Amino acid sequence: IVAKAGLSLFPGGGILSILLESYIPTTWQKRTEESLAQIREDYERLKSQLKDDRLRSEDFHITMIKIIRDIVPEQHKEKQEAFRAILLNEAIQDSAGSETDFFIKITEDLTSEHILALKVLADPSKAYNEYPAVRNSIDSMKSLNREGMGGDSIISRLLKPALPDILEDHWLVVLDGLTRSGLIIDPGVVFGGRSGWTSPKNSQNILQKKTTLLGDRYIRYITLP
Repeated sequence: IVAKAGLSLFPGGGILSILLESYIPTTWQKRTEESLAQIREDYERLKSQLKDDRLRSEDFHITMIKIIRDIVPEQHKEKQEAFRAILLNEAIQDSAGSETDFFIKITEDLTSEHILALKVLADPSKAYNEYPAVRNSIDSMKSLNREGMGGDSIISRLLKPALPDILEDHWLVVLDGLTRSGLIIDPGVVFGGRSGWTSPKNSQNILQKKTTLLGDRYIRYITLP
């Protein structure tokens, strides 16, 4: 009642009341039902691999509650799939994963841009083979016989062609976030020099994976089985 009275004092308060009382609860219910339906489809697909003891365990129930809480408001496919994959991977192993809560927290903190970039950095050769724009970009660099190739070239030659929808001024923030999360090798270690964005010893470094062991485990756990 107090909240409704407060809303009525502001322009558009009536609209806000309608949103809070009707539209948002209805949308939330719809998104919840859609998310649960997708999870049911996932489990049906993997039913031969499911571990009944895991599904009955309290820690799995808590994990499911956390995942549903996170996935319902999520609009981006990459993060939706990451959360679903964590839940599915939890359901097909014999015991609780020791890093599950850690991986849920990482996924909550990352954006879809982080996840897309991480997957490219985990396997640059795959991106080279799958994306003509990446292949053309790297091949043109090689044709110039460039030995010096810094972090800017990693962005411009590999990441931008593979993921052109990511905004220009997001890239350094994305890479800094992945580094701080421990998912990619510190660019300063890989490339050396100021802020890590200077030259490696040879241009082949662009096709070497940039993920840490933690990053490799994380990618496996957020990949749908």
